[in-house]
Amino acid sequence: MTRNLFARTRTRALSVAAAAVLAASLTACNGSSSSDASSERDAEVVNSAPAADGSIDELNWGVPFGEPPSVDPAAGGDSSANLIKANVCEPLLRLNDDYTISPALAESWEYSDDNLTLTFTIRQDVKFSDGTPMTVEDVRYSLARNLEPELASTWASSVYGNVKSVTAEGDDKVVVNFTAPDSLFVKAMSITAGLVSEKAYVEKAGTSYGTASGGLMCTGPYAIASWQSGSGMTLTANPHYWDEKFTPHAKTVNLKFITEASSLVQGLESGSLDGSYDVPPGSIASLRKTGSVYQGPSPQMLQIYPSAGAMDDVKLRQAVNLLIDRTAVAEQIYHGTAEPMYTFTPKLLWGDGADTLQAALDKLDKPEKVDLDEAKKLIESMDNPPTELTMAIIAGHEQMRLTSALLQESLKKVGIALTIKPIQPAENVAYFTDPAARKGVDLIMNTGWSAVPDYLFYARRVVVPEGRFNLLGYENPTVTDLVEKSAQTFDEPERAETFAEAEATFTPEVPLMPVANPREVSFVREGLGGLTTSFAYVYHPSLATIGATK
Repeated sequence: MTRNLFARTRTRALSVAAAAVLAASLTACNGSSSSDASSERDAEVVNSAPAADGSIDELNWGVPFGEPPSVDPAAGGDSSANLIKANVCEPLLRLNDDYTISPALAESWEYSDDNLTLTFTIRQDVKFSDGTPMTVEDVRYSLARNLEPELASTWASSVYGNVKSVTAEGDDKVVVNFTAPDSLFVKAMSITAGLVSEKAYVEKAGTSYGTASGGLMCTGPYAIASWQSGSGMTLTANPHYWDEKFTPHAKTVNLKFITEASSLVQGLESGSLDGSYDVPPGSIASLRKTGSVYQGPSPQMLQIYPSAGAMDDVKLRQAVNLLIDRTAVAEQIYHGTAEPMYTFTPKLLWGDGADTLQAALDKLDKPEKVDLDEAKKLIESMDNPPTELTMAIIAGHEQMRLTSALLQESLKKVGIALTIKPIQPAENVAYFTDPAARKGVDLIMNTGWSAVPDYLFYARRVVVPEGRFNLLGYENPTVTDLVEKSAQTFDEPERAETFAEAEATFTPEVPLMPVANPREVSFVREGLGGLTTSFAYVYHPSLATIGATK
């Protein structure tokens, strides 16, 4: 189905000039005009591809966000780092392709009546890839490591902030004690925050653990055989792997670090790459000629983070928020593979709170169309409105480039010049951890997601003062109290209602500007299948299930 967004008339919508900018950009990067860009809005959305039924010697896989600086489970990272961690290491619990949670290294878990103690029963038949049996001490050490101040774990406050202690009991129990109830913690044990490493190996590697020189030692279906800095990484099947469901189909996986969308598409079309996650939506039609393209559910968000400085003024944040054409982004830039977003709680994560959170979303005042008039009024009412702003985007990310061009055009119409600053993927993490790295930058466009499979987790990292993604320094005591109350509540209806109250307060204050919720788009060449197609691939042994199909 061909859809031309710009053939329709929309009140206060995309300007003619902005439409021309976007149409020209799409033609340049895709070889087709916006009028014949194929929409994928009605494509089937699935959690996994048909299962593989045969093994292969080698799999060549694209890693489109480049080389990670570290794959230490305690370190932050984007999709590149998490893909590697998810296939080399394992957490206590498994995040399945449908975003449910099941046992993994922990066979079971139980909270105490007061929700201040959580006990995990640990599997006894697991070995690390070097053949060493995994013990409860390895598990205890791996979790407790996140509490060490000198390590500065990315999970220290967001996941382990309420953890008082982690202890081992007997041969099969690990006990976590909390200072306050935390309904998110057990879900966090299904992601990298719950990964288990071999204690002796980590202690010997020291600060090099997780780097090209130190490697990893875990229990996953693969092990790192070599790391070629600047180009790629080779994984080999773990001969000691325990879970038959994820026994590797490929004996060797060659990961290729890629930072340009065009290079990724070229590799997939030529056959030098067998597949990849995070495929550019504009390449779907051409890639279907050589293999299978899948769309899966995802909690990803294209979003704009305001940074402290000029964006401290809520009127400016509200004005910029009104100038984002979310419909154009979802339908045209993402070719129908995304939904407009007005709050940063993706529907995939709503779970049992879906009815409450949908009702709350319906009540929000959503900027469904660009409103130049209201944006002008807000800016004119400011004491000292800026005449220029700077926004960082990831170099080589076409959706960010095109979306920033649209916003640039709209801001120009209200008297603000937007400078767009491309940054390399390797610089991206620093922009969220080091204020000096983002000096002189007012806005940061990025694709993010809720690491923990729950609607509360990401919001907590943005709207609570110490949140990692609170680059603005946003603080509202009422919001903080409601969010923390929700986190300590285990009854889902009450929990969702409390969060909805917080959301109604912080959304108008624009601590973050959600733009779109893209689906996960993946590709495998003809003759291969079995891949996880939902975004669970970043925390799930997704490479192990890829193999030959008849």
